[in-house]
Amino acid sequence: MRLPLWLYVDRESAIEAGMTHEGRLFGVPAWLREDSDSQVTGSPKVPALHLWCMAVDLVLEIAAAFVQEDRTLESPITLGKRIAP
Repeated sequence: MRLPLWLYVDRESAIEAGMTHEGRLFGVPAWLREDSDSQVTGSPKVPALHLWCMAVDLVLEIAAAFVQEDRTLESPITLGKRIAP
């Protein structure tokens, strides 16, 4: 049984959207695309969790303003196994 895309993004739909890996985006399961060595684009497997990801990203952006220049703030994105088309 396939769930509607507004409830869950399946593997085939993620591949069609250009995603190449499974992983975690701010703690939630996600489909990810490695754009470069330092850039990853992703989308939660459950679209309702986009709001959570946006909130965490905003908090990290605000926190980065208070981090000393010689330190970096790591983004909690985990690139997992590759999904084959």
